Amino acid sequence: MSRRHDNLELVLTGWIDARRRRDLETIERYLHPDVVWQGLRPDLVCADRDAVLDNVGSSDGWLPDVSGIELHADGDQVMLGVHSPDLIEIAGESLDGEIYDVFTISDGLIVRMDEYRTREDALDAMQARLAQTAAPAEVLQRTPPAPVEDLIPFVHVADVERSIAFYELLGFAVSTTHGPSDRLGWAALAHQQAKVMVARADSPVDPRGQGVLFYLYTPDLAALQAHMRAHGQPAGAIRDGTPGPRHEMRLRDPDGYVLMVAQLDED
Repeated sequence: MSRRHDNLELVLTGWIDARRRRDLETIERYLHPDVVWQGLRPDLVCADRDAVLDNVGSSDGWLPDVSGIELHADGDQVMLGVHSPDLIEIAGESLDGEIYDVFTISDGLIVRMDEYRTREDALDAMQARLAQTAAPAEVLQRTPPAPVEDLIPFVHVADVERSIAFYELLGFAVSTTHGPSDRLGWAALAHQQAKVMVARADSPVDPRGQGVLFYLYTPDLAALQAHMRAHGQPAGAIRDGTPGPRHEMRLRDPDGYVLMVAQLDED
């Protein structure tokens, strides 16, 4: 039998039929220990087999009233399309009566599952992977034909207006906003090449969980330090940041994001 046929049988037996029968043992047998199940949003992800099994087991046996199933195999991938009038929403993401999973299979085990809203998106993802794996390594260029030319931090905050007031002390000015004037949902701020976007968070912002560090640069660090302190902001001491900037200070914005401000135009 062909690999394509084997992969189709694997998805039919190890996923579709096993889920219908709520047979977690069979599902586990066909999942790689490090399998990743990526949902419709980046945060909707199961990072290993245990997480996938927990997610499947927590559904309490609910399955949509399926009106149609589509399977398409190509290379080491199988696309499963499910059509159902029940598929109108998953984890807050709207659906149009259908959802598509692309299974990546290696050595008889599912190593990855990726969800898509439309058939076209799923097939495009499959083709992109096939093109990547088929091309010889020597012709794959790490630099894309259209490189990224800008990067803007986008952070979730508890209060957009409060964050605007803080970043204005650093010289930023509001360029664009969204939402009612008395309760903004999003704002973009900029000063010359420095840019930041802030959006109102749907859940509490935990300062201990901030895993990013912003670096900002100023032509007069001491003057900015005095300015921030005069406005009640606890600007840190100016310290030697070697092997980074020789003069820098630490700030925290109202939501706990760490800002390191360095002296500009130093060797």
